[in-house]
Amino acid sequence: MVAAASPAEVARGLAGRAARAPGGLENSGGEPPPRITHGGWFTLAVTAECPLSRTSLLRSLALLGSAGLACAHPGGSAKTGDGAGGAGPVELKFAWPDGFQSHVLIAHEARRSGAEPTGLIARQRMVAEKQGSEVRVSTRDVAARGNEPDLESIVKINEALVQVVAPDGRFRRAEGLDQALAAIKTATPEEREKARQALIRSTAFDWELMVGAWAGEQLAPDQPKRKQLQGYVPHIVAVEALLEVEYGLEGRVPCTEQETERRCVQLSYRASLAPGDRPATLDRLRRITTSEAAKATPEDVHADIELLLVTEPETLIPHRMTQRERLRLRLRLAEGRVVETEDRSEDTYLFSDRELSAPEPERKPESKPEGRSGDL
Repeated sequence: MVAAASPAEVARGLAGRAARAPGGLENSGGEPPPRITHGGWFTLAVTAECPLSRTSLLRSLALLGSAGLACAHPGGSAKTGDGAGGAGPVELKFAWPDGFQSHVLIAHEARRSGAEPTGLIARQRMVAEKQGSEVRVSTRDVAARGNEPDLESIVKINEALVQVVAPDGRFRRAEGLDQALAAIKTATPEEREKARQALIRSTAFDWELMVGAWAGEQLAPDQPKRKQLQGYVPHIVAVEALLEVEYGLEGRVPCTEQETERRCVQLSYRASLAPGDRPATLDRLRRITTSEAAKATPEDVHADIELLLVTEPETLIPHRMTQRERLRLRLRLAEGRVVETEDRSEDTYLFSDRELSAPEPERKPESKPEGRSGDL
């Protein structure tokens, strides 16, 4: 799901990170957040103020796990599907049928240094409509619950944005930007324009991960391809960055746990900040945080994205997807002290041709059976 912050919000966020890490990960002896691994969102803790109870959220995440989202972690030693020995090259083609739509169930977890974990459970409907020589992909009927900050704005942004793509799957442009910008707080025309560019980047990159990187490719197991891509700093979409990408075929797998035929493929995608562009990326990060520079000045940044996608090679219709992002910042405070902060997130997606629902929240014993107002 797209969540674009304005430059001012990024600046406040950096100051907040520094405030939450008074001694820094290295200086205070504090432990860094645990590595979010496959299934890691089962341990998500949610604050009591959240309208979605912790127990209910965990049950919702368990539903995703039982539905087959617990994929092998990218970079792990275990092979999935046929592996290198049993699968030959695979040609990938974008060919969504006319009137294609998919019901999507999403679980999101974020862990930030010194802060309580946040998360959400959401469902939405992805709709593709052909108009002339283009395909318009939009999000409808979004329903979300959780304690992720600005949840209402996230929903509005995602319902507003439209991905416009070519028949071969190449991304062309984002539409619905003005409506999406209405949900983002900006103080000046310059901030508004930067937020617009951030929305365009995030919309294009979402398509890159699901379809754009794969359409028209021929991939073979254990033969990853590499490229550079203009994107953004993971977790800071307002900051443009050059990414080094490695992507490839993991193997052939069943599309769902209920199937035995291996008619889908599992694809992996790993992106990190290009080393040669890191100084320029750091400069861009500093420029948009000048209003808070007296509190925390970025000195170094490391970030990466990992993705596993299970999709049909003949159409690129997705079935399951796991995306993880990590951001590590070194910040110099006004008094000269240096702290390090770390953000990690994991998003899991289940796609289906029929409507999906998260489990209903747990009720107190005296609750009436028909009281289902909290359900997604």
